[in-house]
Amino acid sequence: MKTLNPYLSFGGKCREAMSFYKTCFGGELNIMTVGESPMGAQSSDDEKSKIMHSCLMFDGGTIMATDMSPCNAAPNAPTTSIALDCTSSDEAERLFKSFEDGGAVVCPLGPAFWGGIFGAVTDRYGVNWMMTFNDQAPA
Repeated sequence: MKTLNPYLSFGGKCREAMSFYKTCFGGELNIMTVGESPMGAQSSDDEKSKIMHSCLMFDGGTIMATDMSPCNAAPNAPTTSIALDCTSSDEAERLFKSFEDGGAVVCPLGPAFWGGIFGAVTDRYGVNWMMTFNDQAPA
């Protein structure tokens, strides 16, 4: 496997969410609307403004997202969290504070019994994030 990338569906808030994540992670954000895609010709004007595909590429990862519903989405799909293994405690704190703004803290960022720090937050778009930093070598 070359990479594993989360692909998120925002049901109309994709541009807003991905722009927010760009402020958190930096990087390059590419967006294609339905109107810009081959589907544009047979789409309504309302659908043409929706995000068909977006990709945020930043140092350490890639997040992809859409406004479209996932194909054959399970009605009771399990909750998913995106785990971030941060390069410093400062990075973990910065990201935690970014996601906390308009979101909800699940587990405050603080010392973890396994070493280092850990915290979890659900952001304003309903995405669950877990931040960790541990500068000690694993046992």
